[in-house]
Order: sequence, then C-alpha cells, then structure tokens
Amino acid sequence: MEEVMKRIIIITLLIGIFSILAAENWGKIKFTHGVVNIRQNRNTSSPIISKLKVNESVKADFLVKNWYAVFNINENIKDESKAIGYVFADLLFDGPLDENKVTNKYYTKEIKYEVFDEEVYDAPIKTQIVLKIIIREKVTAEDLKKLLNTLYSQNVNRTGFKYHTNPTNIFIFIYNSYERAKSGGSQWIAMISKSYDEKTPSISINEEQIELQNKKKESKFGLSEDTRIEIWQEYILAEDRSAKEAEKKYPLTYPAVVTTEKMKKYSNFQDQLIKQYKSNLANKYNITVDQIETIIDEGINKQWPYPDYNKRF
Repeated sequence: MEEVMKRIIIITLLIGIFSILAAENWGKIKFTHGVVNIRQNRNTSSPIISKLKVNESVKADFLVKNWYAVFNINENIKDESKAIGYVFADLLFDGPLDENKVTNKYYTKEIKYEVFDEEVYDAPIKTQIVLKIIIREKVTAEDLKKLLNTLYSQNVNRTGFKYHTNPTNIFIFIYNSYERAKSGGSQWIAMISKSYDEKTPSISINEEQIELQNKKKESKFGLSEDTRIEIWQEYILAEDRSAKEAEKKYPLTYPAVVTTEKMKKYSNFQDQLIKQYKSNLANKYNITVDQIETIIDEGINKQWPYPDYNKRF
C-alpha cells in the first residue's frame, strides 16, 4: 500500500511538472525591428491600442490570416483572451535587430531627425509605408528636399514583404515639433509621396512654416504665446465638442434622415454652443471674446499645433 502511494505521488508530481513545462513552452518569442502597432483586432482598420518599440520582445501565438495574438513574454497561460492585442506577422522577427542599428535618432546631411511613427501595410492590393519624422532645428526648403529624398531612397528598396518585393506606396511626413506630429492632421512642414501608379515621388513643402521658424514669440493681452496656444487648443476641443453635441441633438449621419430644416437646426445649435464656449474661455483667462477671436485667427495663421488626435476623436 505504501509503495502504491509513493507511485501516485511521483506520477502527480510528474504531471504537474509536465503541465508547467507545457504552459511555458507555448508560443514563440518574437522581436520588432521597428516601431510596431498593436491593434485591437486582426486587421489594419482596427484601432491601435499600443505600440512596440524597436527590439521589443513579445510572445506570439494563435496565428490567423498572418496576424499573431501577442502576449507579455512572461505570460504562462495559453489563452487568447490574455493577449495584449494583435500584430501583423511580417513585422515580427525571430531575433533582435543588431544593437548597433537600434536608434530612433539619426543624422543625415547634417540634419538631426527622430522617427515618430512608422506604419507598414502589406496586402495584395499594395504594400505601403507611412513614416513620420520629427526635426527640431531650423531648416530651409532645400534641406527638407534633401532629407526627404534620402529617406525615400532608404525605404523604396526595402524588402521582406509578403505580397510585393518592394513598397508600392510610400508616404513620408516631416514635422518640426512633437506636438504637430501628434495632431494627426496635415501640420507637416514637408512630405514626399508615391502611390502605386506613380513612377516618381512628389515633394510638397510648407513654405509658411519655414518662414514662421524665424518669428520670435511675443506676449499679447498680457498672455505669453505658450498660454495663447493653450487657449487655441482648448477652443479646438470645444469646437469638436459642439459638433458632437449638435450631432446628438440633430443627427445628420446614417441612419438619420437628413432634411434642410434639420441641417439648419444643427448649424444654429452648434453656433450657440461655440458662442457659449468662447465666452467660457474668455472668463477663464480674464480676456474678452474679441480677444479670443484674435487668438483663434493667430492660431490659424501661425499653424499652431492642434490637440493630440487621440484626445479629439
């Protein structure tokens, strides 16, 4: 009897050990070679819920349609519900990138720049790279053109994609501040683009932002320019809020039935809200509504950064 009990104990221990090993050995440890988006679902239109940095490692499993469910590397339970999100499989690698190549800061033609974000979309219809760059120094239009051409040359011959040998579409944006890069809008100082059916890339330069580089900050209405930028951003958020509230009261989007009368009511109600929000801002900063209007015009003319895109939509 005693011998039987010993055997049962040994078998139980072995089962426990094998269970632990099985839990620890599932999945693959994968590495990023660039900034990689973690999405809520297995498609590129799904919301981005987090990002992986260069050479960050994750545990990957549950491969479906070339998308991995990714987990923290110390996750021991094989359960897809514990995944931190989903990553396109072609953006994950078996080994880390050479440490000598890992950096978000670069120098080219004496211009220092940082990689703010990179998105790679690889599908039968196109293989697209969208790159966002930040520079923090004064530059000329020629400086920007040289930098754009250098960045384009570095990316146009990239390989390792599933559906196309090289990228078919490339969009590279240069911003002159972190805030403008976060705005999610067209507040770039320069960009280069090439679509599938274009043989050569096109360059666009924002001449106004180049001129604004040399303008000194000044005080107005007893407020510094930084404070006026805060007011500008608060106004933009208030304007967004007025549109949402007007839409809620007088819906204009599907499946609502849109009539001329409803559109008029929507517009009038939004105007009332904006007027009230301007008055609230004026009271908050102890200035007049006319001065609020002047600050709004200044924000437009000086292309001040819009609020963080993620806070707006």
